[in-house]
Amino acid sequence: MTRKPKVGISMKLYQNLPDQAIEYAKIMKNLLLNEDAVEVFYLPTATSLYPVANELNDSSILYGSQNIAPEANGAYTGEISIEALKELNCSLVEIGHYERRTIFQENNKMIADKITLTLEYGLSPILCLGEETQQIDSAKLKSIFYDDLNECLAASKKNLYSRLIIAYEPFWAIGKEKAADADYVHRSHQLIRECLTELLDETTAELITIIYGGSVSKNNAYQLTQHKDVDGLFVGRFGHDPNQLLSIVDEVKRAKKY
Repeated sequence: MTRKPKVGISMKLYQNLPDQAIEYAKIMKNLLLNEDAVEVFYLPTATSLYPVANELNDSSILYGSQNIAPEANGAYTGEISIEALKELNCSLVEIGHYERRTIFQENNKMIADKITLTLEYGLSPILCLGEETQQIDSAKLKSIFYDDLNECLAASKKNLYSRLIIAYEPFWAIGKEKAADADYVHRSHQLIRECLTELLDETTAELITIIYGGSVSKNNAYQLTQHKDVDGLFVGRFGHDPNQLLSIVDEVKRAKKY
């Protein structure tokens, strides 16, 4: 089964002025005008979502939010509503990033609620998944993935999971100089796919996109994506220059033989 490769970037809080986000979106749109082999997505800061939506709504570039509240509306001061994202024609919601888990104390129950809400509203959740430290033992690594996936996917309907994206981001590789070794990434993605098959079924597992994030650059993009279970890349600081992001897209296309 063929899954379309994806390359995306989350700006976290590094690009906070709407004019910066608009300019970035315009450059992305021009650079990727004829791109149809890879789906590219952009997650700006929350205050830039509206102008980014206006800029990208008529393009092939997908956009979305870095977070949502666990309920569509209600007493959730300062949170972002899935209703607002739906109105802006967002396609994606990032859920469960390591920083959300550690700084804001989000647990798997809350993450599961957010995934369910996102799927029910017709958007694609990007579930961030990873381990605290490198694991030599494959059985132990698979157990970590299995337990997290079992808890994070427990509340959702299986027939909606074709829209799920899993971003494998080993926590020990986020923001570091070097990404995880390509062989380690390949093994991890294969184990995640095995977990999905056991928790759901083989057909559903093969529909789910699994991308890698954690110190991705144009220098390692080709090696990282040379495996059937690595469906693309989730880029951080190395994609702050849109030309660098384009070069990563080109490396993914080369790895996937487009």
